[in-house]
Amino acid sequence: MKKMSTDRPETFVEAVQLLFSYHCCLHLTGEPTSIGRLDQILLPFLQGTSAEDAQEIIDCLFVKLCEHAHVNSRLLNDLGTWGMTAVPYASTGMFANGDTINQWVQQVTVGGYKANDAAEPECGCNEITIMCLKASRRLPLNAPCLSLRVHKNTPQKVLEEAAKAILSGGAHPLLPHDDHLIQGLREAGDATHVPVSLKSARNYCCDGCYEPIFPGETDFSLAYVPLLQVLEMTMNHGSTYSLAGPMYLEGVPQSLPTEHAEEIKSFDKVKEIFAKHLNVRTGYTLFLLLLNYDNIVQYSPSPLLSSLIQGCVETKRDIYNGGANHTLIGVQFISFSNTVDALYAIKRLCFDHDSALISLAELVRCLKCDWGYNMQEPFHDEIAGATRGQRLSDTYKAVRETALNLPKFGTSAGAENKDIQEITSWLAEQVSTVVNKVSRPSPEAHQPLVELIDGLKKKYSVPGAPWDVLLPTGSGTFEGYVGWGAGCGASADGRRSGSPIASDLSAAPTPLDKPPILKNFDIYKSLKSWDMHSINVGFANGAEIDLKIMEDFKESELVEFLRSYADLKGVGGNILTVTCANPETFANAQRSPEQYDLIRVRTGGWSEFFITFFTAHQKHQERRMYYHTT
Repeated sequence: MKKMSTDRPETFVEAVQLLFSYHCCLHLTGEPTSIGRLDQILLPFLQGTSAEDAQEIIDCLFVKLCEHAHVNSRLLNDLGTWGMTAVPYASTGMFANGDTINQWVQQVTVGGYKANDAAEPECGCNEITIMCLKASRRLPLNAPCLSLRVHKNTPQKVLEEAAKAILSGGAHPLLPHDDHLIQGLREAGDATHVPVSLKSARNYCCDGCYEPIFPGETDFSLAYVPLLQVLEMTMNHGSTYSLAGPMYLEGVPQSLPTEHAEEIKSFDKVKEIFAKHLNVRTGYTLFLLLLNYDNIVQYSPSPLLSSLIQGCVETKRDIYNGGANHTLIGVQFISFSNTVDALYAIKRLCFDHDSALISLAELVRCLKCDWGYNMQEPFHDEIAGATRGQRLSDTYKAVRETALNLPKFGTSAGAENKDIQEITSWLAEQVSTVVNKVSRPSPEAHQPLVELIDGLKKKYSVPGAPWDVLLPTGSGTFEGYVGWGAGCGASADGRRSGSPIASDLSAAPTPLDKPPILKNFDIYKSLKSWDMHSINVGFANGAEIDLKIMEDFKESELVEFLRSYADLKGVGGNILTVTCANPETFANAQRSPEQYDLIRVRTGGWSEFFITFFTAHQKHQERRMYYHTT
């Protein structure tokens, strides 16, 4: 330790010790930061250490990164206080710590292309890549979260080790796709005139969950736009309706006033109004976020982290004061899958002549009454007596059953449904382009946001180091699918009010108020749902697809699937995760948690011990979709 305080490490174990020590120091100073590309960082120090010793050192590092873990959610202490988190440039003290029981932002990225400007990308996989995959397979830990960057040239040996790790039941590794994300990051920069070098793009690593950032040169934050709430505003003349009723009558105004449901006569009109509210809410969200841009540095500068960030020393500025080479805000459009399903249901239930059951106006009243399970005044006439109210409640419940039985996004039936694919393509195009429309001068620009960004440019740009903000699109709930769903009213896909939404860009789970139903879909057919440029490349800040497979999934078939994904052979998406656990395993773990304390699953942003989850998260895992190959 004395040597490392002053001298460069000379051996593999010294390099790992220095890395871990710095990691601890960042945590102690309130700056939990992902470790980044471990196999690239450590490779120069590997020579002179045997493969056996190096593997043991990596194993020990993984154990140290997960030595603190809670395994009983009933014994948790709420240690969160005001001012402990400031990811969105403001600290509210409202971090959802019930969702993040064992999350310490210990993210390790391996694999992928080398960070250079070569005309042809070069594979960066090495011996340490394999060691990390073996450590994740052999050690029953939930951290560090291991991300394996894959691409068309990923060695077969690496994919074979990844398949073994997945089938070991640890939900590692996460699988970002280089050929999509690197192109997406560069295109996001080109669209906003924020240059992203090929070397930086090829050097991306995962932030605390999976969002691609440029390690050692990024100040990173997040913004969220819940698409289901945008759809509520579309149908409800600019207001959300989860609180509609005696207190808020028609709902809470959140956007510009638009047509009432009675005035919307076509599905095309629904899409037109949706696009208006999407622009308004995206611009407003980014404006409020960037208003707080330099607040943190006034109270809590970060000299230790800034010393590692390119640009900070050169400009003599803190990472939170415009010092980093890149200011990157991942704009996460959440509930995408639910919104596709809801839009399709609206088309089928309200506008298609062969299947219409209900007018849009009546559907809105139905949703305000939570599909008949919470009949709210003033949306039904209590004076007419209980009989009429009960008939209306029964009607709404029957319409819900029809909605639930419609094909869904992210399934083989949904991928083969022309209407669902067209809605998906339209929504993905809207989402992947809206940020550039509202943040840069254009006819659809959010003028206060454009002026705010221009002001920040003038304030933080210095000769040789111009400041700007990179705003790549993503679709990430991370662990927040329960919390985000609580703020959304009932949706036309059959989801109940306040129920969880889908994790990230995954297919929506089956309803929480019904028993788990095993639905097993063809993995190749289903993943065509996501196979479009506007998702693969347009969602450059990551759009994780969380898959589940059974414990008897054949290793050879999983390797073949990973090869197809890496080689871009008809398999969509730019980030995949795979959880391997049978339905009976989940059920038994809830009855006898002490016998199932090694089961780990993917939340939406990291891996977690299943028995540690609160019930709402366990129920969500039970109801996610299963996939198979034959």
